[in-house]
Amino acid sequence: MYGDSAALRVAQVTGYTGTPPPTGALPPTGVSPPTGALPITEEYFSKNQRLGRPLSPHLSIYKPQLTSVLSISHRATGVLLSSLLSGFGIGVSIRLMEAGHKPYVLQL
Repeated sequence: MYGDSAALRVAQVTGYTGTPPPTGALPPTGVSPPTGALPITEEYFSKNQRLGRPLSPHLSIYKPQLTSVLSISHRATGVLLSSLLSGFGIGVSIRLMEAGHKPYVLQL
């Protein structure tokens, strides 16, 4: 089933009419023409809507795995720590400038 719909999609995108290309030549897209392509009678999205299929898989169908939970939490804590450290550094710099201290810059 999947192969037929993929062949139909390739035929629709490439504009393949069913006539074989000249010997040794490929279509302009570089995709080989599908063999036995059926005429397209119904659009992909209207068919899926008629059958009640979702547009894409929802996250609710996946079981949370330990590795994905750890990866997400690792990224979240990294963003939190970097923003806190950046904010602390900017805050200290502002307080020192307000107090009359000039920032020291290393000049080479």
